Amino acid sequence: MIGIGSARSAVASPSLLAGSPWKDPGALSLNRLPVRPAGWVTCPDIRTARAASAGASERDGGGRSESPWWMSLDGEWDFELLARPEALKATHLGAGALASIATVPGAWTTPGARTADLHQRRDAVRGRTPAVPEDNPTAVYRRTIDVPADWAGRRVVLHVGSAESMAMVYLDGAYVGFGTDSRLSCEFDLTSLVQPGRSHTLAVVVPRWSAGTWLEDQDQWFHGGLQRSVALYSTAATHVATAKITGGLVAGAPRRAGTPVTGILDVDLLVEGPGCTEAGWTAAVRVETLRGRELASSTDLEVPPLGRLRPVRPTRGRDVHRVGTCANTPGGAGDHAVVG
Repeated sequence: MIGIGSARSAVASPSLLAGSPWKDPGALSLNRLPVRPAGWVTCPDIRTARAASAGASERDGGGRSESPWWMSLDGEWDFELLARPEALKATHLGAGALASIATVPGAWTTPGARTADLHQRRDAVRGRTPAVPEDNPTAVYRRTIDVPADWAGRRVVLHVGSAESMAMVYLDGAYVGFGTDSRLSCEFDLTSLVQPGRSHTLAVVVPRWSAGTWLEDQDQWFHGGLQRSVALYSTAATHVATAKITGGLVAGAPRRAGTPVTGILDVDLLVEGPGCTEAGWTAAVRVETLRGRELASSTDLEVPPLGRLRPVRPTRGRDVHRVGTCANTPGGAGDHAVVG
């Protein structure tokens, strides 16, 4: 099944902190895009998509750098550790010098900075739920980003792989949005805020404690920082936003020991962009082994239609499959992505 959605671009705000979201248990995000499968990256063709999906991980960006539409921001960032979020000033987000350098991905809770804490239950933050301590060390990460000129006419999205305990994003000193969830990625559509071919100043502010800490307070080490890869990526204006893949078995198929069983994959695609209201757009799905042998395909699905892959019969042994997707223009060209 192919669904349609509306792409959302962030609108920057002049406010520095916009309501103290780290203190509000009901403030989950602002201008954050829906979470997508880890390792998802758009590519100009299926061959590049295969290479980009090989070994992809949130820690090192994997093969995603194979795509011309993925730009890693890992490495050295300007850095300063503040006593609390309220100490943030406009100079931290713009041209003012910061105190030191930090490596992304990484944690600032290391020897020489502040030690990490291992807590159980409610020992991580003291007081009544969901109070956040006033002593709340807050990291400011800042760097210059150069948006490639050949991304003109395409969406530009910021990907933050992980931020503990939350990420507040600023571009050229203006507030873009925030996202909670220390172990989930946060993405923000910057299309309306950047100009391809020009430089911009990106800042990510990361408080160590937030109201979400109470929910995440399990047996774990608490480390503040940007602990997974940060990147910019680009998609076509009309694109496959995500794919839901549900596996099953053909009803009545024999299930004898040692005999391959016929399986079915239902693939639900969410397509966003102006093509959802224009005639001629199609989507395609391909299931293949990691060596590229096709197992099933469904092509020229209208947007939006209903589409179901034909049954997939695995070979003997432990086959690992991947699913490729593509949203095609009326002329037949489009972005490709591989899931799984």
